[in-house]
Amino acid sequence: MTPAGWILMIACWAVIVYWTFWCFRRVLVSKRHWTNPEDDITQLRHGEFGDDPKE
Repeated sequence: MTPAGWILMIACWAVIVYWTFWCFRRVLVSKRHWTNPEDDITQLRHGEFGDDPKE
């Protein structure tokens, strides 16, 4: 494999690992998820897409 291929492979794996840990962290630090998980799962509104989380 060429050096560019190795760099691309490492970058792709880094993105996958980052997003996986980000999702786990997001769930693990959510107090509402631990106290009322069904509510948290049905109302997944975190504001990533411009939604107002206070609505």
